[in-house]
Amino acid sequence: GISISHTEGPFEDIVIQHNTIDSQEHGLVRYNDGNKDSEKNVLTNLSILNNTFVGGNPGDDNQGILLFTDLAGTTRIEGNTFKDKLAGLNGGENRGNKNPDQSFYATGTVYVQNNTVLDNHEDNPPQFAMWVSSEAETHGDWNKILNDSVEVTWGEIPGEEE
Repeated sequence: GISISHTEGPFEDIVIQHNTIDSQEHGLVRYNDGNKDSEKNVLTNLSILNNTFVGGNPGDDNQGILLFTDLAGTTRIEGNTFKDKLAGLNGGENRGNKNPDQSFYATGTVYVQNNTVLDNHEDNPPQFAMWVSSEAETHGDWNKILNDSVEVTWGEIPGEEE
């Protein structure tokens, strides 16, 4: 797949579009370096548009898009298709009370629109079709979840008490 690797930041205005990524692992991945205050852990104005993420085996940790990093500005995840992945979109990492300094979220505005998730694998524990750990204004519209018994979650930080 595609990896946005750790080098000196900041990372701004990245556009990934019109790709077909057939991978048994992650289609697009960005891990943080564990340092919450590092500017290289922030992706500002990221756009992932009109891609197809396919491939995976039940029980494997294969995800279409895995973004364990801070998202800032305007994030657009639109028009993508995810097929046979454990999760279509996993945005953010919530360490909750364990280590909040290593939690990564989306801020600004996030658009998760017009995506299609097909035949995703349900693992034990059950996974999700799309999830964004977010402190952002999140727009999740016109997404299609087909043959999938898992959920779509955004606009909240799982595990946090309201």
